[in-house]
Amino acid sequence: MASEKKYRVTKRHIELFKRRVKYWLDRLAITEYQVYFEVEDVEGAYGACIADLPGMVATIFLAEQWEEEITDERIESTARHESFELLMQPLWHATLCRELNIDWANSQRHTIIRRLEKLLDK
Repeated sequence: MASEKKYRVTKRHIELFKRRVKYWLDRLAITEYQVYFEVEDVEGAYGACIADLPGMVATIFLAEQWEEEITDERIESTARHESFELLMQPLWHATLCRELNIDWANSQRHTIIRRLEKLLDK
């Protein structure tokens, strides 16, 4: 039997989620995307990230309904996770599209490494 979703995010949860995503994107130096936020049901997750790489646009979702109590810590964890999803989008896209150019992939790998180095150096 599927678990019933009985908790709904509040306006405060949504604002916290947006703030924390923006915080992580800033820490990761991900500034090249126009980022939008949506709140809607996400199948099997508390968040999601969809990116249009050619357009440099990303939508980051927060699930509207949760199966467990919504805490600030869970919102923070979801925001961090979705920010990391956006960090990995270029390599994921290349893998799915089978357009993997070795020079481009190497460049993307090093871009991710440099972002993580900056994050850890702070």
